[in-house]
Amino acid sequence: MEAHNYELKTAHLLLHLMTIANAVWKWVSDKRVAKYMVYPTYTDKERLSYEIAIHDFV
Repeated sequence: MEAHNYELKTAHLLLHLMTIANAVWKWVSDKRVAKYMVYPTYTDKERLSYEIAIHDFV
């Protein structure tokens, strides 16, 4: 899977494309959060992207 870094930057604004995997990564990779969940702590973004794709969360 190829990652792209799409950004629009001005003097006062920075916009970037946020994928579902990037949005979810912050909590599923945090051991403090994952210990209360039914899933293990994720350590690989590629695996997370795969899990999201096969479960059709979009």
